[in-house]
Amino acid sequence: EPAVHIKHDIDYLIDSYAIPNYDRSLIIPETDLASMEANWTGTKTEPMGIGFAYAGMPAGGARPDIGPLPRWSVRYLLSQDLRAKKVTLGTDNLAGSWSIHYRNKTTDLPISLNDYPYMTLKGNYGDTYNPDTDEHEAFPSCGSDCATPYNHDSAHQPSFAYLSYLVTGDHYYLEELQFWANYNMFESNPHYRGFEKGWLKWGQLRGQAWSLRTLGQAAYITPDTHMLKEYFVERIGNNLAYYKDRYIDGSATNSLGVITNGYSVVYNSSRGTATWQEAFFTWSSGYLVELGFTEAQPLLTWKAQFPTSLMTDPGFCWLFASSYYLNVRDSSSSAIYTTFSEVYEANIAPNIRALPCDSQEMADERNAQIGQMSDNDHSPTGYPANLQPALAVSAKATIPNGVSAWNIFDNRSIKPDYSSYPNFAIVPR
Repeated sequence: EPAVHIKHDIDYLIDSYAIPNYDRSLIIPETDLASMEANWTGTKTEPMGIGFAYAGMPAGGARPDIGPLPRWSVRYLLSQDLRAKKVTLGTDNLAGSWSIHYRNKTTDLPISLNDYPYMTLKGNYGDTYNPDTDEHEAFPSCGSDCATPYNHDSAHQPSFAYLSYLVTGDHYYLEELQFWANYNMFESNPHYRGFEKGWLKWGQLRGQAWSLRTLGQAAYITPDTHMLKEYFVERIGNNLAYYKDRYIDGSATNSLGVITNGYSVVYNSSRGTATWQEAFFTWSSGYLVELGFTEAQPLLTWKAQFPTSLMTDPGFCWLFASSYYLNVRDSSSSAIYTTFSEVYEANIAPNIRALPCDSQEMADERNAQIGQMSDNDHSPTGYPANLQPALAVSAKATIPNGVSAWNIFDNRSIKPDYSSYPNFAIVPR
């Protein structure tokens, strides 16, 4: 064990914009830090373990590893406690146990879509045929000794290795981050991702959000002289160009700020979208802007319409902005609604809609309190909590109604205690 434990300047780390603006007033309880140390034992900490990550990554539900940063990382960030650091670095060390690592034996670097634009872990063998080289770019088949107890995906993927690289500069963490960012692109069918472009548009909305986060982290933190710096920066540009062409300049735009590509509007017979997944994507768009990718600003401005209007539009009562999902069209083949009044009418019962928003009458009809948002409002992993990072990155003068939306949200009567579970405790800068 190192004899010296360095405590970093939290304000400097967060104010650099490299780290989301987590609420620095939170105090991580001593009991949580002691529990982290006590539970850092057994096979999960040994070679080929996965630390505090979840073996069944695609499983649904709230978990400590899901969020802009996982719980263990935010606990370390805010406390600078050695015990939390041990778990954070340890889990990132063991991120190498997942089967997502593909290295080019010629360059000794993570494999590049520039070199193999038709490579994929999904699709048919014929999909890997590259007409320019007259070669198939399928990965070699794996033998019987390749079974793994771990199942990974992008839709529930934690942020691995980024914070650890930021505070240590250890090359292992840099490569680990690059491997995950790269996997999220090349796992898909090459035709869906635009071949070498590395589009993330094909996945679940939450998968697009977390993949953009990880890709942004890799593009931001990879040293300027590294051979893959330009590669990751270009993939950020490719993805932002796709969303811009589709939603800002193209015919698929809508006035609600709802993402419709991939597996997005899939609830209630493809009528509804998950407010929390929309929030994840809004946050990741804002995080890219904070990391210095200014070309993400138009996407953030357009995308922020959805969470901010749910909080401020006079035709929609903000108490329901955190609903599990909201219908945004009449059927799977219908156009997206054009107003939030239509969204309100399509989702909220007439007896509730007839009452003034956030009135005592509405609270009584809902069997709730005044100022109580829908769906797990007390929980630090509930849907209001999921909404918070999106509203935080939108709370700026350049985003219409962004500051007003945050003020309404921040002044609600019931809020979760984030001290033990700070994954979503992001506040405006």
